[in-house]
Amino acid sequence: MAATTGVGTSPLGGGVPAGGRFTHAGVLPGSCSTCHNGQAAPGKPGRHLQTTLSCDACHRTTSWLPAIYTHQGAVPGTCGTCHNGQGATGKPAAHFVTTRSCDQCHRTTAWLPIKMYQHISPAYVFHGPRLMCSSCHTNRLEVVPYKFAVYRPACAACHANQFPPNLHLKVENPPLPYTPLELKDCSGACHVYTSSKMLNIKTMRVGRHHATDGGF
Repeated sequence: MAATTGVGTSPLGGGVPAGGRFTHAGVLPGSCSTCHNGQAAPGKPGRHLQTTLSCDACHRTTSWLPAIYTHQGAVPGTCGTCHNGQGATGKPAAHFVTTRSCDQCHRTTAWLPIKMYQHISPAYVFHGPRLMCSSCHTNRLEVVPYKFAVYRPACAACHANQFPPNLHLKVENPPLPYTPLELKDCSGACHVYTSSKMLNIKTMRVGRHHATDGGF
């Protein structure tokens, strides 16, 4: 293997002087700490990530940096023990506010792209791939408060202000619109009736809403 600068006298090098060169050829993998203990050769600094892994699990013999951590054997859901901004990179200030572990959304090979976010609320209905997260999560919080809580957990709890009465008429002449309360879950047929008595259907409307494809 390639050589690196030695510090002090190496017990494996037969007395390599300070400032000399030490070759790692023949050094057994996983035995780094026999030298890299802070006395014979540089060891882990005080701010180093707490780990029992051998140096060569993350570092090369040619240079300490860049280090590559494989996450092999890492227990799922424990990312925060390292990724706290001290042991390893943590959530930046602009990150989505959540208590979930990093691996719920991120992969160990790269932060981006993230995996599909899984909503935990039973009230959430899939809105299709076109809707951006920021459309609802405007304040970066994981839990989005209902805009119109009186209608919760129906669609109108978020979309009551987007309900166009002129497009949801019970009777066309004279115009008699449905109310958000009547169609709060967006599943009503919203038929058009011949009169305000609502006895005879003039026009049937079924399956015209686009709540699951990002439209309205």
